[in-house]
Amino acid sequence: MASDSRASDPWLDRVIGGRYRVTKPIARGAMGAVYRAIRLSSGQEVAVKILEILQPDPEQRTRAEARFLQEASLLKGLSHPHTVRVYDYGTEDGQPWLAMELVRGPSMRQALSSGPMEPLRVVRIVRQVCGALAETHALGLVHRDLKPANILLAEGPGGTEQPKVVDYGLVKRIEGGPQLTAAGLLVGTPMFMSPEQVRGGQDLDQRSDLYGLGVLLYRALTGAYPFDHKGTADVLLAHLSEDPAPFPSVPPIPVCLQQVVASCLVKERGARTPSVGILSKQLAICEAVLLGQLEDEVALPLIAVSPEDFQIAEQTRAPILAAPVGGLALPGCLLLGAGLGLCGGIGAVGIGVAVMYSLGLI
Repeated sequence: MASDSRASDPWLDRVIGGRYRVTKPIARGAMGAVYRAIRLSSGQEVAVKILEILQPDPEQRTRAEARFLQEASLLKGLSHPHTVRVYDYGTEDGQPWLAMELVRGPSMRQALSSGPMEPLRVVRIVRQVCGALAETHALGLVHRDLKPANILLAEGPGGTEQPKVVDYGLVKRIEGGPQLTAAGLLVGTPMFMSPEQVRGGQDLDQRSDLYGLGVLLYRALTGAYPFDHKGTADVLLAHLSEDPAPFPSVPPIPVCLQQVVASCLVKERGARTPSVGILSKQLAICEAVLLGQLEDEVALPLIAVSPEDFQIAEQTRAPILAAPVGGLALPGCLLLGAGLGLCGGIGAVGIGVAVMYSLGLI
């Protein structure tokens, strides 16, 4: 049986790059395969991803190879604990390959095979994903393919869940660098593409990943897609013109968390949640609601501030929280560097600020 497997898969038992012996397959897709392998020098078990390009068009083949090698070189520069580590890369018999951290655990896609995930679990996973993407975005890169299949759920210290972001094959530089995707070409997974991706624009920035995270959150929380059409064309058009499907009543999802997801799914990127740092802070407030530390109605005004207010908050580390009073949005609390708080007369907002302070958000 083993000899039959090797005969049908020429990579099995091969030594790649003179350093990694391929032992068994992990997964196979349209663009190649991932295998378990052993680093000969140390005995460490790793994953080896091999690109197998069947595209007959020489120009598209060249682009695919360049994207793959770009992914390898860029990932070697990423060190966040929630990004899969790349150790090595090269070519073997003309086929590009990379050796990376072997993640033992299912993907979010596999976790969703039995239905929606528990909201607290989803929030904690995505907050960690935000940390990985913060490093990516700080380097001027956009992932462009955030989806449950590209979030692996490893076991961390003490049995905690430690997600790992994988598959940077569609990564794009926000500014500068070679453009490895032809202008007007749709790149990404249709269910998770931002409106600007659907339009084939070349001026994507980190807010495109925020949209993808919005779809991922919706999918994980509900088990469905915000635009659940059968045809690809209908899905793409929905990203451009339709409102997301309403959240179901079962399972119950806090209104503040629904609002956070809706803010990520705004079609006009200028009005969308502007950064993963802000999204992480919003999700921390929702986590407090899910843990019973904060009332949902108190959390809503704490997350419902404009992108401009968030940008001021990030620059000064002094968040301005709006509390609606008699139809007017009055400053609820402005915390200064010395930790002194000048709070408005709304007790609920003061409590909310205290919770945010205890969570390290301000």
